[in-house]
Amino acid sequence: AWLLLHAARMCAPDGFGRGQQIAWVLCLLFSLPLLGQVATGAGMDLYNVFLIAASALLAWRVLQSPESEGFLLWLAVSFLLFNARYESVLYVLSVGVVLALKSWRMRRMPMFAWVCLIPLGLVFFLLRHRVFDAMPALNWQLDEGVANAFSLSYFYKNIGHAVSYLYEVDIQSSASCCLSYFGTVAILILIVRGAKSVLARKKPSNKDIVLVAYGGVVAVNFVLLMCYHWGRIDELEVSRLALPLFLL
Repeated sequence: AWLLLHAARMCAPDGFGRGQQIAWVLCLLFSLPLLGQVATGAGMDLYNVFLIAASALLAWRVLQSPESEGFLLWLAVSFLLFNARYESVLYVLSVGVVLALKSWRMRRMPMFAWVCLIPLGLVFFLLRHRVFDAMPALNWQLDEGVANAFSLSYFYKNIGHAVSYLYEVDIQSSASCCLSYFGTVAILILIVRGAKSVLARKKPSNKDIVLVAYGGVVAVNFVLLMCYHWGRIDELEVSRLALPLFLL
């Protein structure tokens, strides 16, 4: 609940009051049946999206602080995020962007000894990857006749299923067309606003930096999912993987 309150203050329009921000975010969340689906499951998906939100919010707090307030907590949460799911290791790029910017502003590396421990967060990913190499059929859930777990040839078919899942109005679907349509409009507005800021040479806000750093990885992971042999997110077993996209 604490994260939702602060996410509302960070992400909702600036003209909204605090109560309106909270109501806006909760209404959008209540329109997403997928949230209840993963909350009653046994997977790591809700844990993963919680850590994405927590790491992004703490990154924003770190950039807002003139010193290193909340820095260690952000590193600890990010360390957990790297190992939440297989694809979550890519958030090391988001952490690297924020860390580089914070170091440049402070003219030094904050908590250098703790930062040196970040590569340890990749050890478990590398171990899992070795297991995947040893047993690809078991771990990548390859069906008979499927040679590769990832291929561009899967993208065109999977993206059709994704568009149908995200934008089709269907009361039986676990997706939220409200979030999909509002989110698409918001992304277009952000692109236009970002282009205007670049042309005007305006300095990006900390909120924009965090959104791009973490949202970019969410987008990359979605593209990887579309290139996965079992990336049809309109299927019950796969739809849970779309949760970070709704968070974005």
